[in-house]
Amino acid sequence: MTEEAIYQEFKGEWLERANEYFVGKSSAVDFLDHIERNNVRVLGIDGFELSPDVTAPKLEVMSDFSNEQPTKEVMKSFIEKGAERVTHFNFVLDI
Repeated sequence: MTEEAIYQEFKGEWLERANEYFVGKSSAVDFLDHIERNNVRVLGIDGFELSPDVTAPKLEVMSDFSNEQPTKEVMKSFIEKGAERVTHFNFVLDI
């Protein structure tokens, strides 16, 4: 399955910008469920502030899971804490 297909099947809020996919903060936990059902591993989750003209990464809301696979609860907690500072999340997927 391609990354594009993963997002096309997801029923929550997401958008594509500059060949990257961003999930709205209110849909990010649901996206974890979606990718889990599709047996896709998360390598990282990065927070962004998006506006019509700006795509700004928030360096304090970035995680790297490439060396280990945290539990879903750890990733959910990271999203919930980061959602206070960002509008969207970019998921780095192992596809």
